[in-house]
Amino acid sequence: MAAELVQELGEIEELVEEILICLPKDEPGPFRVVFVFLHHEEEVATACVYSSETASWSSLAITDLGMFEVEIDCCTPSVLAGDALYFLLFRDQAVEGCSILKYNLGTSCLSEIHLSEEMQDAINSPILIASDDGRLGLVDLLNFDLSIWWREVDPDGVASWAERRDIDLETLLPAGDLKISPELVGSVEGTDIIFATTSLGTYEIDLKSLTSPLKMLSSRLNQDPYVKWTILPYVSFYYPPAVAGIVDEESSKDGHGNEEA
Repeated sequence: MAAELVQELGEIEELVEEILICLPKDEPGPFRVVFVFLHHEEEVATACVYSSETASWSSLAITDLGMFEVEIDCCTPSVLAGDALYFLLFRDQAVEGCSILKYNLGTSCLSEIHLSEEMQDAINSPILIASDDGRLGLVDLLNFDLSIWWREVDPDGVASWAERRDIDLETLLPAGDLKISPELVGSVEGTDIIFATTSLGTYEIDLKSLTSPLKMLSSRLNQDPYVKWTILPYVSFYYPPAVAGIVDEESSKDGHGNEEA
């Protein structure tokens, strides 16, 4: 397995599970790149971290995923909540085998969080979210019934899922073709904003305000039974100083400045 990992790290651009974390967030600085691998034959997950400060890779973190009949996939975006990265795992393409893979950036520990039977029975097409106070959340949408579970930590450091919160989106989310069920396709880390697609397009849902009408982001990214959309929102761009100077010069020639929209 070690030889396989070295080969994969050498072909870095071909890896799928790549998460870039820039520190500090308010200005350019050191960064870490976390790679998570799912080894089907060994039935384990491994993770390692590249640090720009040391220009080296960390030692491997490994966790046993148990048995699965066909395959195990990590097909939705990860989220950074607190000091850990979280990934949704799907066993044999079944929601019933869904769990969460956690990589703690502070302890370099990789572990698996199993969902309760109640959560397994309730979810249909879940995504992970991260709140502004660093909590991990699991959100699911079945038709127009939105369910939210938050991961809470008690004073003794014991983590558990809080009671489910249910929201009816029937009057908020434009449907179009009722034969095509809406689906969650992403979120904005550190907020209560999620994205959902219907046959009409993609909409932004603020779980705190739930204002109507919902903001449409795109009419082209509409729900399709044969296409799985995933939205990875960006907050800002970073231009290195040399490039930024060129951009400023070109903007001045064109009569455009760097003012925010």
